[in-house]
Amino acid sequence: MATGSAYGQLMDYLDEYPQSFDYQQFVPLPVRGVVVCMASRTRTANLYLAKGIETVIFQPTFPLVEALAKLFPAAQILQAPIVA
Repeated sequence: MATGSAYGQLMDYLDEYPQSFDYQQFVPLPVRGVVVCMASRTRTANLYLAKGIETVIFQPTFPLVEALAKLFPAAQILQAPIVA
């Protein structure tokens, strides 16, 4: 989920990266900000789009339940029963 914290981390990185040793090989190319996530909040994505940060929804090849289990290992993930 793309929350404000994901965008905040990216904004901090975008501020810091142009002063890094790594970036020197790419001067004067611009640095773009993109948050890649499985889901986003439209309001949050639009807020940061106005600041030049894009949001890309990525559909992983693994099941959502696996992703949730990795993100929240201590949580009980409820699933709907499979109806045949």
